[in-house]
Amino acid sequence: MTGRKKQRRQDTIKLFHKYNLLGEADLKQYSEILDSNQNPYQIRVKGLSEKLSAEELVIALFYIVKKRGISYDLQDAEIEDDDSGSDYGNALRINTLQLKKMFPAEIQLERLERLKAVRGQITIEDEESRTVLLNVFPTKEYVKEAKKIIEQQSQFYPEVLTDDFVDSYLSILQRKRDYFVGPGSEKSRTDYGIYKKDGRTLDNLFEELIGKCSVYEEELRASGASYTAQYFNLLNDLNNLRISTREDQRLTTEDKAKIIEEILDPEKKSIQMMRIIKKVADCTDDEIKGFRIDDKGKPDLHSMAVYRKFRRSMIDAGIDFSKLTHEFIDDLSFTMTLNTENDEIRKQLLKKSQNYDFLTEELIQAIIDNKTSMDIKSNNKWHRFSLKLMNQLIPDMTNRSIEQMTLINELGLRKKDDNELLNTKFIPYRQIAKEIFSPVASKSVREALKIVNAVLKKYGHIDYLVVEMPRDKNEDEAKKKIEQFQKENRTQKDKALESFTRSVGSKKTVEDALARYSGKLYFKIHLWYQQDGIDLYNG
Repeated sequence: MTGRKKQRRQDTIKLFHKYNLLGEADLKQYSEILDSNQNPYQIRVKGLSEKLSAEELVIALFYIVKKRGISYDLQDAEIEDDDSGSDYGNALRINTLQLKKMFPAEIQLERLERLKAVRGQITIEDEESRTVLLNVFPTKEYVKEAKKIIEQQSQFYPEVLTDDFVDSYLSILQRKRDYFVGPGSEKSRTDYGIYKKDGRTLDNLFEELIGKCSVYEEELRASGASYTAQYFNLLNDLNNLRISTREDQRLTTEDKAKIIEEILDPEKKSIQMMRIIKKVADCTDDEIKGFRIDDKGKPDLHSMAVYRKFRRSMIDAGIDFSKLTHEFIDDLSFTMTLNTENDEIRKQLLKKSQNYDFLTEELIQAIIDNKTSMDIKSNNKWHRFSLKLMNQLIPDMTNRSIEQMTLINELGLRKKDDNELLNTKFIPYRQIAKEIFSPVASKSVREALKIVNAVLKKYGHIDYLVVEMPRDKNEDEAKKKIEQFQKENRTQKDKALESFTRSVGSKKTVEDALARYSGKLYFKIHLWYQQDGIDLYNG
């Protein structure tokens, strides 16, 4: 980023020289002109209504490029900083109100003269109130200011401030390499950006961070918000259930169809999975087994919650949801999970509009306005499987009571090497856990095998292992300890994220980073909090 800032400033100076605002001599010592004791805020404000000297015009336009603001609207930052009482949110609201009547330079000069400060966080306190001001303004507001200055000064420098100059200057001012593009270009390819050396050009650098399907390794993982992934997860949960009063203990194909029909009923605003299952299977709570338990001890079953929330938001926005096919929602979810900035979402959806005639500008705006409805409130934003694999498994999972792992083995989709452990000293727990597609089971197996390896390391050969399957109920005391540990861990994680966000000063910045790096960053934030924000190496 530092290199791009430097390049942007150098390009601005070259533009001034090209249009004779800087001569040859000035070009060599332009830093002396720009580092003079003249106040750039005063010059910019003066340039809005009065004639500037050529040197002042250079200073005014250069300093706008030098400090050109943030790329997104303050309203977007406010929305994503949902803590309405935060200093950051309140400061942005103050700036938004002032920008309705003033240009950034006017606001900055007024603060400098009144408060003797502009940059950083300015705190104004008295006995009754506390106000925080931030020097945060969108690039588009600096563009408006630059256009106004150029419009005013073109009366005095018509031969310099031509249409070509204005176009070139505004292009430099607004030039931005998006974070998801990375380094390189079409002519200078590098594997560190979207322009790959093998000739591929990605839409988004973070496509490579998504990971590949656990079975079809050439396929990208599906978004967890896709219709297919949610439907697949629901089917897998239903196929794992056991109804103790039934001879085969399984839900029938008809049972699953009725449950799914109730879940997807657009008239239902809330879903209680256990109640629906009891109604369809004609059983009691105690007769249903095989579901996950959350940290509050309640049944944890997929219910296509993200799809239902998105559908409700679109209907409330006046969109005819019947036009939105499952294929489109799968495609849309990939874009929404991968991108966080409104401009890039709009750009990608406009590309997709060529494939979907119903994807109008009105629908695109409604999707952007309601983008949080497709958020996944967990670390599992990407499914372990690709759309290709899930679409292959869904027909069998619909017509039979078979869970994903069994079906994958049955279809011969899992690569297996019977000799892979013969020449290993320790059990390759990472490799084995990777082939178990349930995240909970995978983690449990991984930790168990790590213990086995520790025993092997200390004692050598093991004659045999006794594996005790989990009982239906833990002892009350052990269960309470587990619940207390989970509660304390969850509370500490929440406090860690809150403290880290406060330290960074921008909730949007933190959420963008979490969207990109997910679980690993959560873990680092947790460690940072446990270390009281102190680097253990340098204090």
